[in-house]
Amino acid sequence: MAESNVAKLKVALYVCSVDGVLSDIEEKTLIRLYNESFDKKSTEWFEKHIENFFSEDIDVEEYCMAVEPKNREKVLYIASQAAASDGLDLQESIAFKRILNFWGLNR
Repeated sequence: MAESNVAKLKVALYVCSVDGVLSDIEEKTLIRLYNESFDKKSTEWFEKHIENFFSEDIDVEEYCMAVEPKNREKVLYIASQAAASDGLDLQESIAFKRILNFWGLNR
């Protein structure tokens, strides 16, 4: 899978929604930070890919492999800030660490 904007979004979505909920504030924060960090996308683009994320059965590692090293810190920042926007849940923290470990990063 070549890197895509979808992969970057879905890695962040994984961290935010691993607790079973993507709150409105998490979604709004994720969209705002994504648009500030990468090519700006439409509301429809986000709605489509967020909806698809919850209906597909793809391991997060597949998306992780598709994110180029130069973009990983930005994706981690977006994920951590969006997940923390409604209070960082233990499951979200563990998911964040899982991504860090997969990418071989330390924090």
